[in-house]
Parts: sequence; C-alpha cells; structure tokens
Amino acid sequence: MGYTTQAVQATIKYLFEHTKVEELNAVALTHNLPSNKVIQKCGFDLVNRIEIDNEPYNHYKIRRSQWIQ
Repeated sequence: MGYTTQAVQATIKYLFEHTKVEELNAVALTHNLPSNKVIQKCGFDLVNRIEIDNEPYNHYKIRRSQWIQ
C-alpha cells in the first residue's frame, strides 16, 4: 500500500471517528488514473462524472455507514 492510500485512509478514519461528518466526497480528473485508483481503493464509490473549469472529473462519495462495514 502506498503512502497516498495510507494518508487517505487515515484521514477517512479520523473524520468518521472524531467528527460528525456523515459523508465524504472526492474528485479526480478522469485521466488521472493513479488518483482515481487511490480513491477507489479507499472505499469511495463513483457517483457520476462532473465538469469543473471545462475539465472532466470523476465524483466519488463514501458514507460513514458504508465505511464501518
């Protein structure tokens, strides 16, 4: 497991265990395959594709209830 994946997993764990956040969002450029892979490995689900400043992004979400399982 890479450093970025570990950092994202630690951030998710902290936010779900120490705050009242119920849902986290992540976005990554569609052509940025390493970022998309990290987000998916951390348990986020692809919601849809969005456009920001004329660039295509994948939009992901993970819910607290999904993470606990």
